[in-house]
Amino acid sequence: MLLILTPLLAVLLPIAGLLRLQKRPERPLRRPWLFSLGSFAACCAVICLELRALGLRAEHGDISGILDTWQAALKISAGLSIVTLLVNLLFLYAAFSERRK
Repeated sequence: MLLILTPLLAVLLPIAGLLRLQKRPERPLRRPWLFSLGSFAACCAVICLELRALGLRAEHGDISGILDTWQAALKISAGLSIVTLLVNLLFLYAAFSERRK
């Protein structure tokens, strides 16, 4: 369950910040970097949990399971990292450009 909710948190946290900026443009966020920090922490947690799952397979001697899933895990981790980075950059740009107005 945690492997499903944590990537959603990683992506939806900066999107929630963007929606908050659009909803109340007259009242900017005081610390927008907290949204990004939480998002990156969730992304790192997902990658660590996936590495833990691969490690548990290695401990049990399930080498064929590792060989079957490591490429998919790598692609998903890289994709989540890229999406999280892009959404956070968009959010931080919007948040700090609002402050300059």
